[in-house]
Amino acid sequence: MASRAKEIKTELIDAVVAQLHHHLPKAKARMLDGFVRQYYGDVAPEDLAEFNAETLYGEALSIWRFAQKRLPRQPSIRVYNPRHEDHGWQSTHTVVEIINDDMPFLVDSVASALNRQDLLESGGALTVHLLIHPILRVRRDGDGKLIEVLGDDDVCADHTGDAIGESVLHVEVSQQSSQAALDAIGNALRQVLDDIRAVFEDWRPALAKVDQIIAELDSPPSGIAKDEVAETKAFLAWVRDNHFTFLGYRGYRLERKGDQDYSKIDEKSGLGVLRNVLPESIKRTKTPSPVSGRARPRMTALTGRFSAPA
Repeated sequence: MASRAKEIKTELIDAVVAQLHHHLPKAKARMLDGFVRQYYGDVAPEDLAEFNAETLYGEALSIWRFAQKRLPRQPSIRVYNPRHEDHGWQSTHTVVEIINDDMPFLVDSVASALNRQDLLESGGALTVHLLIHPILRVRRDGDGKLIEVLGDDDVCADHTGDAIGESVLHVEVSQQSSQAALDAIGNALRQVLDDIRAVFEDWRPALAKVDQIIAELDSPPSGIAKDEVAETKAFLAWVRDNHFTFLGYRGYRLERKGDQDYSKIDEKSGLGVLRNVLPESIKRTKTPSPVSGRARPRMTALTGRFSAPA
């Protein structure tokens, strides 16, 4: 049964490629040939078997057109209900498409964000019905226009190093009929992708901050017990050793006002998801700190998640 499913998948992809060469100019068909084989290459055979070649052809051509331009460091996001007259194919689901620089946590974060959306007109959460996620090596010009999608052989021969890795996500979810619901999904995903980029770009600086804190503890402030310093250093060294995913960092300075201590945010220190200072963060600084500024003039906030044990 499994071998037959794989045969059906191969036959479907070959049929899609045949349509490319039938409908498109030779040069464009050759470029799309490689794209289609990579795009559908890792999809489970049983998922692909639910569609006919015409639908798969229309879907692939639609996302190919969507991927033609993407500005550097910016995700392209589209949330829509495919219609033949507008997109060349149709579906009973709402479709989410994302073209983004390849980064860790991308698929899990997008799926989690979609599952959190309470947007169904009928009530309840969105259900993910299909997720396609190839990682492509592509070349774009300075304006973000797609020049080339590299195949496996091209990647090995890419001596110039100007190709970049891109994640292409196609997700089908419970259909949403209102434009407001489609816009809300797109806005939520844009925020998630902004957070992922901030974490991805700042994880090395966050690790450097941990190293700096560990080094500073060699000369700790007075009034802190030696065993507490040793325990803190050991813990930080442990999380630094790939036991923690650093999502954000922020520095604070403790200031004394009257007979109470307050934490003041160092607004230039933020990394990752703590790059920007939100109103609720400002609000928390209005409350006296339980930590004594006389013993600890500075504080650090680290946010992230612990790695699962092997």
